Amino acid sequence: MIPLRVLVVTDRFWPVVDSDALALEQMCRALSGRGHLLRVLTRSWQKYWAARLRIGEIDVLRLAFSARSRFGNVRLARYLNQWLESHRDEFDLLVIDPLSELNSATIQFAARHEFPICLWQAVGADAAAWSAAWSKLRRNVTSISTHACWIVTDIRYADQLREAGANPASVRVLGPSIDCAPHPELPRATARSAIADNHPTLSVAPNESLVVSIGNWNTSRGAGELIDAWRWVRESFPSSRLWLIGNGSEIHKIGEQIRLRQLSNEVIVAGCFDEWSDVLRAADLLIQTEPAVEPPFATLAAMRYGLAVLANRGDRSMGAWLRVNENGFGYLPGDPRRLAQQIVDILERRAERETIAGSARQFVVQRHNLEQAAICLEQLGRDLVEHREKVQS
Repeated sequence: MIPLRVLVVTDRFWPVVDSDALALEQMCRALSGRGHLLRVLTRSWQKYWAARLRIGEIDVLRLAFSARSRFGNVRLARYLNQWLESHRDEFDLLVIDPLSELNSATIQFAARHEFPICLWQAVGADAAAWSAAWSKLRRNVTSISTHACWIVTDIRYADQLREAGANPASVRVLGPSIDCAPHPELPRATARSAIADNHPTLSVAPNESLVVSIGNWNTSRGAGELIDAWRWVRESFPSSRLWLIGNGSEIHKIGEQIRLRQLSNEVIVAGCFDEWSDVLRAADLLIQTEPAVEPPFATLAAMRYGLAVLANRGDRSMGAWLRVNENGFGYLPGDPRRLAQQIVDILERRAERETIAGSARQFVVQRHNLEQAAICLEQLGRDLVEHREKVQS
């Protein structure tokens, strides 16, 4: 088969390291491994980032830097449109996240030229995130319904798209996927030693409990409750550590709360890692502070590496993937003391924790097949490209 020339347009890609960026990078690698030509067009979050780099077989191009302001967003949209117009003969298929900040200009380009576009939601978004983007998204649904396909993570989003005018045959529901290829086992002590070698301030002794939470931290609500809970956790585990991994607009506020609670030695804002394998192997528990209709990429990665997960189950629809005390643990937000007690109970019951983590690994392997997800996206893309060629001929 002739390989597809795929252009992925996203506002977050390496070295931004969060669930969305890592899930997208993984899918790009999967498509590249199937022989397709992958290019990623993304924004530059720092003024002096290189305009171009290569990650394996993936060519990454960055638009000129624009500040995060109303004027900066207008300028960024203009840069994006100019790039797409001047390079439109160099790619066959556009792939974007329907919730991306860059999707408006990209969708308008696709509508103007009737260009094949796949709107692929890489990871599960909570109802609030989807609703916030839905008002802008729905204006463009009917204008591209004949030359676009939609891949979303929840049936409710698919229903909304169909009601807004999307072709029912072009809407697919595909949960987030993760590479479940066999990987070498790494003892916890070895993983902790590797982290300490690269990040001396993150040294953790073999007998200390390590809990991690990975997020975008654009809200401080979940982290704030976890920090409040840690005051009681340390009463039972004085040497325990909590790492908050990631970055976001509220990270300074979170750091201030840690200082006010006098927890700077126990709770650490650890920033970003190039990848999480050592962290997830070194930890005893991962806490997911935001409810999600599908497991975030960080949670999938934790389950894949055999790390127990304690997830916020404030959204009742989470029952589809979180089976409490079978493949993970769940908590209801709003009571830091109760959350602290759950954390202590999980840390104390090591055998039960490891049994549930083993079940979680099997759950992920059985339900999240990256190769099948790549094949699905590839087939939809080929159908769109072939349809366009037939129309043009």
